[in-house]
Amino acid sequence: MVPRKPILLSPPNFRQEKSTGYPCVKKGAGLSVPPRAPRMGKMPLLTPREVEANLKGLGFSFKNQVGSHRQYEKAATATRKRAVVTVDVGYQQFSKEGMKRMIRQSGYSKEEFCSGVAKDEVPAPPLATPKAANGGKR
Repeated sequence: MVPRKPILLSPPNFRQEKSTGYPCVKKGAGLSVPPRAPRMGKMPLLTPREVEANLKGLGFSFKNQVGSHRQYEKAATATRKRAVVTVDVGYQQFSKEGMKRMIRQSGYSKEEFCSGVAKDEVPAPPLATPKAANGGKR
């Protein structure tokens, strides 16, 4: 009986290369590939708590809840229309589409919505604390 040759699953001169993250570019090929820079317009995916905190920072107030859907409302001003944002608190983290939907409902830009600070509105001055009648002495 003639011994059989072992079955090779890969070519005999095949060697594993570490991936550079770029297709069709092998390490040691003489090419210097710079690392990819993060996209500036990438959508941050927030949790319901973060979205609610940002909405409160933008001046929205809680309006209504049906099941796991909470609605936050901001009354109309001289420069903005009335806005109602629905937040589904049943999610651990919102998808890209869910974030876009809430940003569109709020009427703010992506940067304003995700930071919780509006660029065109002046923040309210801090509340003054009343002084004690006896001059602060006990």
